[in-house]
Amino acid sequence: TPEQAPLRWKWFMHLLDGVISLSEEAKGEVLAAHPSLASKQWLVTCHGHYLDQALTPPTMPRALGESTVRLAALGAVRASKRFASLAEAMKHSADDVTLTIKGDPESTELADELGAIAADCPRITLGFGRMSDEELEQETDAADMIVLPYGNILNSGVLFYALSRYRPVIAPRMGSIPGVRDKVGENWIYLFDGQFGTEVLTDGVRWLRQTARTAPPDLSDQDWDRIGAQIGEFLADLLNRHES
Repeated sequence: TPEQAPLRWKWFMHLLDGVISLSEEAKGEVLAAHPSLASKQWLVTCHGHYLDQALTPPTMPRALGESTVRLAALGAVRASKRFASLAEAMKHSADDVTLTIKGDPESTELADELGAIAADCPRITLGFGRMSDEELEQETDAADMIVLPYGNILNSGVLFYALSRYRPVIAPRMGSIPGVRDKVGENWIYLFDGQFGTEVLTDGVRWLRQTARTAPPDLSDQDWDRIGAQIGEFLADLLNRHES
């Protein structure tokens, strides 16, 4: 029952020997909500890359010149991701920018809202439904930049998927994203503050055009062998503590 849920959660946390977090920021939020977990053993690792799952080798972004910029927002279409704010911003952006939104919407109401916005802006293309791995790769590769207009974020698989396809990203200055930017390269992630709107979109496109990318993003921290070794050592240490 709902009344029993807090007790079950408390008992679950009591049974834990250790906790694995994908970022220091995520660890901080968990501890703020559940201070009792501070006494547990912690491993802070990171989200892995998607290089090993590529169907085709990633390619560096094209030289834009005066070409129309192709933006994309891909993956699960949820209200919390604020794709509607992105679509509204597109309505007032320059004519040399297009946007593709594709993914599985969480509700017909959200799909209808995006459809109504797109009806007033022919530069927006919508595609609702679950994408295959091949389609996701193709849509990512077709974009010049992936947009994460989110209002709240700690970690993002979409971010690392885009970087694994060598595509720059617009993302909020929240959670682990600034730290990721420092490691992969400042020319691969454009950070915005506050609400996503036309000004953010315009500034991000300008940054995209003016920033050089001569080498792929540095995803060495996201190497799965490295992450696997970290987790293996952490679990072995927990086992040793349990047996001693």
